[in-house]
Amino acid sequence: MCVHRNVPDYTNCDSGITTELSTPDTNSTINDGKSYNLEMDIRSGYHVVMSRNSTYDNLDYSKYFFPNEMWLRKADWEIGLKATASLVMVILGIVGNALLLTVVLRTRSMRTPANLLIANMAVADLATLIILPWIFICMDCFQNYILGEIGCKAQGFLECSLLFTGVLNLVAVSYDRLTAIVMPLEARLTVRGAHILMASTWVTGVILGLPLIFFRMYRVRERKWKNFYETYCTEETKVMPIYWYVVIVFVVWLPLVIMVLCYSALFFKASSPGNSYETVSIIPLSQRHT
Repeated sequence: MCVHRNVPDYTNCDSGITTELSTPDTNSTINDGKSYNLEMDIRSGYHVVMSRNSTYDNLDYSKYFFPNEMWLRKADWEIGLKATASLVMVILGIVGNALLLTVVLRTRSMRTPANLLIANMAVADLATLIILPWIFICMDCFQNYILGEIGCKAQGFLECSLLFTGVLNLVAVSYDRLTAIVMPLEARLTVRGAHILMASTWVTGVILGLPLIFFRMYRVRERKWKNFYETYCTEETKVMPIYWYVVIVFVVWLPLVIMVLCYSALFFKASSPGNSYETVSIIPLSQRHT
């Protein structure tokens, strides 16, 4: 058996049957009558699997050569270069966000609702900087997924939860600016309201990231090819496509619409005739009662 996915020069196949599979969702019947699928992993790689509805679920992969190119791991210099570049960005990001948090937490006058929301966003950025770059390096530099089943499920959850939290903080900051400038004094965001918003961004981010814990799968068993032991992380194919549409709405379109509306209201408020700035003369205190 030799299965290709419309890319040339795959030589790790025996000289048996060949077929073309163009998409991961495509079923194709090889000349022996068996039904095969291509399953996509989280890095957009493709993996040959038996059709779950066929009578050939117990395929003995050890009889066949691995159908994709084998590279196992990137060169040492490439791994070192990427790790060094990531380390520089991580250090700079940690220092910047840590300084911001220090100023806000140590200076009482800086603990305004807007600054608290920005500090909350800095916490999300710190968590992202500390955790995610090293996961990305492991995924990029090794052909197999080396983080195991816990890493497979935790990776997507952490990525999406931190992303959601950061984006929701941006929306919260735009709402705070709207209430501070456009709305009457009674409607302005208070410190207590800012604390509630901060907690809400984390709770919402965690809830929206939870599906990646339950619908990601670590493939390691039954993947012993004749010349390769394959492991990878993939996703459930019925629920997750719908989930990613929801992610796009919550991460891109909904925040974009809200921020455009908020800052448009700010712009019209600032440019209205009743809010034009006037020059004010400063009179010394000693002359005010003369």
